[in-house]
Amino acid sequence: MNIKIGDIVDTEKNHSNFYLYAETAFTHEGDKSYLLKQIESAKRSGCDGVKFQVLINPDSCYRPDIPVYKKLGKWIFSASHWRTIIEFAKNKGLEVIVLPIDLEAACLCGKLHSFIDAIEIHSINLNEYFILREIQKTKRTTVLISAGGALSYELDYAIKSISPYHRKALMFGYQAYPTDYHKINLLKIKELQASYKIPVGYADHTGFDIVDCNRVCEYAYLLGARIFETHIILKKGQKRIDYEAARDVNGIRSLRKSLDNLVKILGSSRSNNLSEEEKTYRNRAKQLVWVTDLSSDQKIGTEHLTYKVCPEMSDYRQGDIETLIGKRTGRKVKKNSVVKKVDVKS
Repeated sequence: MNIKIGDIVDTEKNHSNFYLYAETAFTHEGDKSYLLKQIESAKRSGCDGVKFQVLINPDSCYRPDIPVYKKLGKWIFSASHWRTIIEFAKNKGLEVIVLPIDLEAACLCGKLHSFIDAIEIHSINLNEYFILREIQKTKRTTVLISAGGALSYELDYAIKSISPYHRKALMFGYQAYPTDYHKINLLKIKELQASYKIPVGYADHTGFDIVDCNRVCEYAYLLGARIFETHIILKKGQKRIDYEAARDVNGIRSLRKSLDNLVKILGSSRSNNLSEEEKTYRNRAKQLVWVTDLSSDQKIGTEHLTYKVCPEMSDYRQGDIETLIGKRTGRKVKKNSVVKKVDVKS
């Protein structure tokens, strides 16, 4: 099944399906061949999409005196390289989510909008007027808004700044690498859903070495999250940027399997849709039967009816007994036979 992020974000639909995408971040450290392998791994792991953090011009958004500045120049790709990278992902059958860090990257999203399925607003750009204005110009694109660590007035401004014609969702996640899951406060997913009436996804940053790390995403699903982000790395535990919260192919497959199993366990909320096993069990319920032989046109009283387990089904439900009292038999009936409609005059 090909799940589209736009369909999941569509608030008119009640989804049991979920959308899983791999976040490449800067784990590639400027190595394009590594990034292409991340994309291939995302596809093999069962992801629906892949996310890229795009930075074109570090000088436009970072001051030279921050510690990471000197490394940024080694971790970036040109606009033309990004085009080939994004096209590579699309050719692999993955949807593309882009998180633009600088204004040049936001402008690139506009130029490549036909290849991009969603744009995410970075937490550092949540109320950045120029970037929000550029995202506003994009067409047919779903917009994800980073909600981890954000205050309500910041989310209000970001949501208001995005066109009502864009489908929107919030992405909640605890912004620490790796996440201490006792501090996540997952109930905020429900709070955000209630406040903004738009879907809320979960961006997982749980440590790669946590044994039960899938549980956090399962709990997020139970709270209503249907979009999931997980970081991807080629080799689990290998020291690269953001490796602490990154999963390899097997780790993402495990997460996908856990969520798939959860969906199956929860099943459908439609109470009258019974499985074949439930129907078989239900057929063991007591049926309305005649207590004694009765002749035709005899008035039916409570003394003439009872309930027994039978190999065949009555035409009446257990609760229909009151509708039969006072009516007359439409033919001769025999003791212990189930009550049929032809037995009763209408």
